[in-house]
Amino acid sequence: MTQSVSTKMISSLASAKLTGALPALNGAALTGLTVAIGSGAADPTMTTNPATGIGTIYTNHTSGKTFVLTDATANKNLWENIGNGVANISTLCFGGRGGGTQYGYNAGGKNGPYFSAIDKFAFAAVITASGHGDLRVGRSDMSGSSSNTHGFAAGGYYSPNVAANHTKIDKFAFASNTTAANHGDITTAVDECCASHGDLTHGYSVGGKTNIRTINKYAFATSGGTAGHGDMSGSEKYLSSSSSNTHGYITGGAPPVVNTIQKLAFASTSGTSDAGDLVQTHAYGAGFSSNTHGYVAGGSGTWNSNHVQRYSYFSGINQYSIGDLTSTHNQSSYSGNTHCGASSSTTNGYAAGGHPNTDTIVTFSFGTDTRTTDHGNLRTAGRAYCRDNQS
Repeated sequence: MTQSVSTKMISSLASAKLTGALPALNGAALTGLTVAIGSGAADPTMTTNPATGIGTIYTNHTSGKTFVLTDATANKNLWENIGNGVANISTLCFGGRGGGTQYGYNAGGKNGPYFSAIDKFAFAAVITASGHGDLRVGRSDMSGSSSNTHGFAAGGYYSPNVAANHTKIDKFAFASNTTAANHGDITTAVDECCASHGDLTHGYSVGGKTNIRTINKYAFATSGGTAGHGDMSGSEKYLSSSSSNTHGYITGGAPPVVNTIQKLAFASTSGTSDAGDLVQTHAYGAGFSSNTHGYVAGGSGTWNSNHVQRYSYFSGINQYSIGDLTSTHNQSSYSGNTHCGASSSTTNGYAAGGHPNTDTIVTFSFGTDTRTTDHGNLRTAGRAYCRDNQS
């Protein structure tokens, strides 16, 4: 005989008295949980908006990866991967040119001769950079990107400066002070300040000298060359670049010097699309990435190089377009610095070296509209046309 039990009949029940199989319960009926849990077939993105706030845990039930929400802002959420990173935390990288937590790396460059040296400087300390091995050969004007474990330098000018040397990809480990290794070749030779991006798994080398508008894509995990990822629609050299987790942004360029912003989707091979304009024309500068904005500093154009311009990844003429700037972000304490290296932590941008003949490293905060401050020096003055990475 089956009987129903009401709440009036049981005031308490010890778990030890329960035996047998219990029916399936709806998790929505559970109360008293201090951490909300979600899941899906793919990793969460910045537009994964949980009903709960910071501390929400999300599991990709396809790969088994688990993430925790550390910054809860609608459509701008920051999820951190639990495991495999520094102190078991690995942040979603901001296009390989942002989101670093420990060090910036300044690779190659030239001041008359070509440099092969890689300099390493701490984000947390104002000191002179230390050596971190070398590229395979002296080179400049590369595109640079970063995985969680390695830095990559693709294309650029080599010594000797012959066409065959413009396609090389160097790979160096953040954890060891050794000479970079061969990581294959890019399909189209690039140099002259091409743009560079990276998502969680691939690096992108965009544009270059001699009317090259190709977007080259290469895998971080395996060597062997690049695949085409569409083409640019605008200026092809003297570019700056920033990245969100889903798109790369290409700013300015020459000749002639322009103020355009182009955008490429990491998930699509359709090439770039228009994403608004900088407030002033810009070329030869450095690009930085926070989780919500791109930044352009140094270089030359309508303004002198002592300005930093900022643009949003989210606001503009449509959902992903960034629209137009209305003002500068900050005024830099360095002037005349073109072709400087750029790296980004989760909170600051760092500009290193540059032309003419400077070894200065300066930093500015993504959260405040203030002048840059000194952050030490590279080991060698005049490290222009270099490319930075970050770990």
